Amino acid sequence: GSRAFSQLRDKLDATLSVDYRGEKLPLSAVRGKAEDPDPQVRYDAYKAELAAYPQIEQAMAACLNGIKGEGLTMLEANRFDSILDQTLFYSNMDRETLDAMWQACREFLPAFRKYLRKKGELLGHKNGLPFYDLFAPMHLGDKLGKTYTVEEARALLIREMSKFTPEMGQFIDNAFENHWIDMFPHEGKGGGAFCAGVPHCEQSRVLTNFTGSLGDVSTLAHELGHAWHNRCMKGLPLAMRDEPMPLAETASIFNETLLAGALRQSASKEELFTLLESDLQNSTQVIVDIYSRFLFESAVIEGRKTHTLSVEELKNLMLDAQDQSYGDGLDPEYRHPYMWACKSHYYIPGFAFYNFPYAFGALFARGLYAQYEKEGAAFVPKYKQLLYTTTVASAEDTAKVAGIDLTDKNFWRGALDIIAKQIDTFCALVEKA
Repeated sequence: GSRAFSQLRDKLDATLSVDYRGEKLPLSAVRGKAEDPDPQVRYDAYKAELAAYPQIEQAMAACLNGIKGEGLTMLEANRFDSILDQTLFYSNMDRETLDAMWQACREFLPAFRKYLRKKGELLGHKNGLPFYDLFAPMHLGDKLGKTYTVEEARALLIREMSKFTPEMGQFIDNAFENHWIDMFPHEGKGGGAFCAGVPHCEQSRVLTNFTGSLGDVSTLAHELGHAWHNRCMKGLPLAMRDEPMPLAETASIFNETLLAGALRQSASKEELFTLLESDLQNSTQVIVDIYSRFLFESAVIEGRKTHTLSVEELKNLMLDAQDQSYGDGLDPEYRHPYMWACKSHYYIPGFAFYNFPYAFGALFARGLYAQYEKEGAAFVPKYKQLLYTTTVASAEDTAKVAGIDLTDKNFWRGALDIIAKQIDTFCALVEKA
């Protein structure tokens, strides 16, 4: 049943037609305009998107209720006390770890709200940042971000990753030299980026759609981090190479953090602002927005125990979750009551709470980076052993390889403090501009 509901949800999402400025566009195309440099385009797209959802809201609500209802029914057969306990079991992670992470995140929400309000002020808003400007591109003055050729990106990644360990620099050079990377967009090629391991020859294959932006270089660092993770699992049987979701993004985000830290050291004021805004925009999504999704899904599952939730209930639960997470960082007049309809993660058959692993991955990698800054070269062999361990031990035992206790809130606070300092720097740059 849940598979059928999930397939129906995907069809509804893919076929929804949005009236944008008199033109019929797919929902994905309209949502993509959230990153347009023209503020009127972003606003018009947001209004058009919200106006389109009533066409599918009843069917979407039925799909969500059906999937969560089945999940609750299956709990007794699967012998778990709650859906969250079941997800944590399959994620090889303890509830104590999750609670410690969320408590630390809640402590740092005021810092994220400070960033959101400051970005809102820069864009001319007085009551916080409207939802439609969350992804608004920003830069100081008239200077746009640097673009990179493939060779420049290659040289940059090899140089900076070699500083961490020459072995990783050589590995990345080898990936470019032996054409492991499908680099450029072309007709018939899917969007986005991913890395696929090829275990029988201890290699990986990477797909990106490189156009030369800094974000594209960061994406290369991210995907080659996955490839490095695959290499560090060399020797493990194929059946033992499937990482649980919370740990799957460790090496990729660690690589992004390494690259960002290196670029900030030599950046001009304008470049530093662009780098920080990109980092903070992403961090806000994987911490603040992900927390809102966790709160929403928790509330939906609790409500579904007693009744079928109406469209209005779902919208109100989403707005309440956004209020708890974003707070006064978002303009209360411009939030997004239909985020439950456009995010496919709520509709995965047999797997709930596909949200907290994103926050875990982002903070775990930053916490490891903080450990690296303290220990220097002595950290490198621990890191390699940790990546090897991700598929054969719990999250908690994996972290112990690097001397980290995931149930200690101070570890998560240390990772979040990195982001809080970035927010302070961002705000200081704005004041000086």
